[in-house]
Amino acid sequence: MRITIPFTLIVIALLAGFFLKPSLDDHRKVAEAWLDKARSDAAANLNLGDLANAGAASAFSNGIYEDDVVFSRYTVAVGDTPYLRCFGVFKHVSCSKVENKG
Repeated sequence: MRITIPFTLIVIALLAGFFLKPSLDDHRKVAEAWLDKARSDAAANLNLGDLANAGAASAFSNGIYEDDVVFSRYTVAVGDTPYLRCFGVFKHVSCSKVENKG
């Protein structure tokens, strides 16, 4: 009886995650808003490198959408280099810049 309640809650959370997973369009909207903000911040700070990268990511990007069971990922790349990575779960999408190591 004690195992049944936590197990049931886990199953409910997994089902909710499956049905409330953000779509490709949800990811694209949040990624484009993030890139718009990055461009305007770079322009305000006169950071030409970030301005060029954000502009290229927005104009020439090839977004890759990965649909996992209960969450989703969206990666925006400039050429072959990932620039922006978004994660989504329960209809919430969060994006962050990919920090290149090296």
